[in-house]
Amino acid sequence: MQHVAHGARRVAVPAREVTGRLIAAQEEERRRIARDLHDDISQRLALLAVELEQLAIDANGNDVLRLRCHELSRTAGDIATDIHRISHSLHPAKLETLGLVSAITSFCHELRRHHSLMVRFTHVNVPRALPGDVALCLYRIVQEALYNVIKHSGVLEADVHLSGAGNELLLRIADAGQGFHPGAHGVAGVGLASMHERVTSLGGNLSVHAAPGRGTRIVVKLELGEGLEVPSE
Repeated sequence: MQHVAHGARRVAVPAREVTGRLIAAQEEERRRIARDLHDDISQRLALLAVELEQLAIDANGNDVLRLRCHELSRTAGDIATDIHRISHSLHPAKLETLGLVSAITSFCHELRRHHSLMVRFTHVNVPRALPGDVALCLYRIVQEALYNVIKHSGVLEADVHLSGAGNELLLRIADAGQGFHPGAHGVAGVGLASMHERVTSLGGNLSVHAAPGRGTRIVVKLELGEGLEVPSE
């Protein structure tokens, strides 16, 4: 528990609330960077690609210059595509506009295209309208866990299941890769600590089931809060 000075008194702030504030600040900064990347840099690259194509048209029979301009235009377009993907990774706009299920589905398709990771995503009784912090927490955990599969598991398949019952959401992410010791430090350990902080800040529970050579399974349970309940399908 952290103490914050307030006049002559010191007000105790629960550690969970402090963590929640830090995560919210981090997400706001990610949102700002993503907006700058999308609205400024990617647009300028798109204009550069157009200008290079126009320069190729104006090459007046200079085939070497024309081909070079086409190559540079394609390179600028590829960079713009990469920036768009990074922007989406920093702040998944689809999460706000289409909901958690659609955002996870889109992310899984993206991982298949760019990293050859086959993700079997299933979902049951997940409402489209979820509290923003809950949806973002679950999306970030799926994101971090699947990147860990790519980096550390040694396999290119994973399962993601999201289900709702009552006022609780359950998320499971599993792979049949090389696994690890849950208490081990390193990149994977840092990622798991970040997931745990996110879930804990919302009063949820995260458990990791892993062992060397036996794959990894991450289970998250989150309550939607008072007055919110998952509808039965």
